[in-house]
Amino acid sequence: MKNGMNLFPAATVDDGTVSIRFADQLPSQSIDVKCIVDLTDFGDVIGVEVLDWRRQLSGGVLDAQSARGPVRWSYDDEIDAFYIHLTEGRSQIQRSTVASVGLDSNRCVVRLQVPIPSAV
Repeated sequence: MKNGMNLFPAATVDDGTVSIRFADQLPSQSIDVKCIVDLTDFGDVIGVEVLDWRRQLSGGVLDAQSARGPVRWSYDDEIDAFYIHLTEGRSQIQRSTVASVGLDSNRCVVRLQVPIPSAV
C-alpha cells in the first residue's frame, strides 16, 4: 500500500495456489468456476482462462482495472471468455482445474484463487 492506495489487480503465489486480488473488499460469497491454467515446462503459471465466465459467475461482475504491470486481464464478450495474464512467457502446457471466485456483498469479483495443477 502506497499513500493509502492499493494497486490492483495483484497476484501472489503461495502453497500451490495463485491468488489474484481485484479489489480491497473481503469476499462474502465464493463460486467455483472451471478454468484452464497456462503453464511453462517448469510449472510456472503464465495465465488463467475461464470459458463461460458470465454463466459460471451466475450474475457476478468484474468491475476492476484491467492492468497493472505484468498482471492484466481481458474479456471477450463474443465467446464469454475471461483471461488473466500473470507474467511474460510462452505457455507450453494447459491444465484444467477448478478455481474459486470471491464476490463481495454487491456481487463484484474481488478475488480469484486458482490451484496450480502439475505441469507433468
